[in-house]
Amino acid sequence: EDEDEDEDEDEVKERKSKIKAQRKPAAKPVPAVVNILDGFMDDGPSTAPMPATPSLPLVLSGPKGKGLEIHAGFSRKSGAIHLEMEIVNNSSTLLDQFAIKLNKNFAGLAPVGNRVECAPISPGGSGKASHKMTFKPETANPQMADGVIQIALKTKVGVLYFAANLGMDAFFTEDGQMTQSEYLTTWKSLPPQEADVKNPSIRITDTETIKTTLRESNVF
Repeated sequence: EDEDEDEDEDEVKERKSKIKAQRKPAAKPVPAVVNILDGFMDDGPSTAPMPATPSLPLVLSGPKGKGLEIHAGFSRKSGAIHLEMEIVNNSSTLLDQFAIKLNKNFAGLAPVGNRVECAPISPGGSGKASHKMTFKPETANPQMADGVIQIALKTKVGVLYFAANLGMDAFFTEDGQMTQSEYLTTWKSLPPQEADVKNPSIRITDTETIKTTLRESNVF
C-alpha cells in the first residue's frame, strides 16, 4: 500500500509541474531595432525627378499632332531670328528626321534651309531644336495676319501643321543703341506727323532695372 501511495504522490507532482509549464507566459518577441536617425538629415521624402516643363507656348497638342506635342516660339540671337521648338514624342515612332516649311506671311520670314537639326527623340522622350530664319521678299504676303507664322513640320509620323506668334521684339537689332546726343538729334529731326508724345500716369522708381529689362529685348 505504501508503494501505491508513493506512486500516487509522484503522479500528482508530475501533473502539477505540467500545469505550471502550461501556465508559464510565452516569451515576448524581441522588438525590431529602429534607426531613429533614419531620414534625420534628409530635406524631405525621396521622390523621382519630375520631367522638365516646356518653356514655350503649346502650339500643337498630342491628339492633333499624331502623338507629338509641340511647343514653339521665335527668339532673336546672334543677329538673326530663330524658330525655337520643344517636341514631346508620345508616339511609338523614333523621330530622327525633321524638315520645315513656312507659309507666306506678313513679314516675309523664311527658314534658312528646310532640314531641322535635332537629336533623335525616342518614344516617351523630348527634344529641342533651334532653326535660323531669314527674310525673302517673295514670301511676304501683307494679307496674312500680323504676328502669326503658319508652319509645316515634316516628321516620320507625317506632316504636322501649327502656327507660332512672332513678336515685334524679334525684329529689334542688337546694334540699335544710341548715345543721348544722337537720340536727341534724331528725335528733333523727325517730322511732326511721325512724332507722338504721351505722358503715362506711372511712377518709375528704379530706372536701371527698367533699362536692363528693355535691353534684353534690344530696346535701348
